[in-house]
Amino acid sequence: MRVRLIPRRIPRPRRDERGAVTLTVAFLLVPMMLLAAFVLDVGNSYAQARAFSSGADSAALAVVQQKRLALTANPAAYSPGRSSTCSDVRVQDGSASASTALDLATANQPRSVGLTAPDVAASLSCNADGVLEVTVTVTRSVPTTLGRLAGVDAITVRKTATAALGGASEVAGAKPIAVCDLQAQDVIAAGLANPADPAARLIHLEKVWSGEKCNTDAGDSAGAGNWGFLYCGSNGASKLAEYITDGCPAGTIRLVNGTLHMTGTPGNKGSSNPVDTALEAEIGDTMVLPVYTTVSQNGANADYTISGFLTVRLCGYHGKNAYRAACFDSSVGLPADTMQVRYVGFQTAADIARTTCGIGTASCGSVLGTALLR
Repeated sequence: MRVRLIPRRIPRPRRDERGAVTLTVAFLLVPMMLLAAFVLDVGNSYAQARAFSSGADSAALAVVQQKRLALTANPAAYSPGRSSTCSDVRVQDGSASASTALDLATANQPRSVGLTAPDVAASLSCNADGVLEVTVTVTRSVPTTLGRLAGVDAITVRKTATAALGGASEVAGAKPIAVCDLQAQDVIAAGLANPADPAARLIHLEKVWSGEKCNTDAGDSAGAGNWGFLYCGSNGASKLAEYITDGCPAGTIRLVNGTLHMTGTPGNKGSSNPVDTALEAEIGDTMVLPVYTTVSQNGANADYTISGFLTVRLCGYHGKNAYRAACFDSSVGLPADTMQVRYVGFQTAADIARTTCGIGTASCGSVLGTALLR
């Protein structure tokens, strides 16, 4: 019998890879921390930038409103003996605009930020048409938290807004959302009571004819089928979303026998995805809304009588979904079909209707008015 010898296999020692794992984790730790720093610090600077944008808008509008009131009360306010020109207003401004801009910018700043005079710049210029343009720039160096690990100690945030005061021939740029005069007066009262930090108020976007929030001149059924959204060239939700973003074009606000009018668009457009998305993008920003006193007729023929234009900061909106900005006040709440806003400014239609003026993207008529330029 043959005997076969099978050599004994000696097991190889297992490789200990624990050190390799430690090295891998150590190698990845630095880029992971840098990524975390990027997300945290950029997110913080973005949030502050949104607040600074609202502050710059409010400040630019406040300065031109200040000039408008002075010139409306006394056309020779800046040049005794003759009507004031844009150049007169600019030359005589001194530090008034800078002071006003700082007040409004600090009123809209995040609570943890302390803007000072060097952070807010206001400049006045006259364009080729003799329109006064006020530009406010808010610049802030936002300290980083983890970004310092990458050698970045701060991120500079800069937001600029320009508003105008001058002459034009038509109204354009207002958002296609009508605000009942009674609600507008509540927002205005809150703003005048504390200009530095206006209290938040609700604007309802319920069926126009279903409540007692505004008057009608054709009985309780006037405005039936409308939720306060306005016609600016199309009844479709997608086009309405564009008008919310860009403002209504010229010609959609009509001057009839010295009175401004707008037409309604029927249906609860706030429940549509395009409108919901467009208003989400406006959260935290300023917007100009037409204010109406009466509405007549129904459906697509609903006619709103416009009494003025209310400039507000949008702090919350609850349509299809609910959205909130840093300025949101939880004690006020946000029921369905409402917007939570804070007062920025108001211009009556009486000033506008005598000649007409642009809101949002145009300058205003010979009876001076204000405009926020984008």
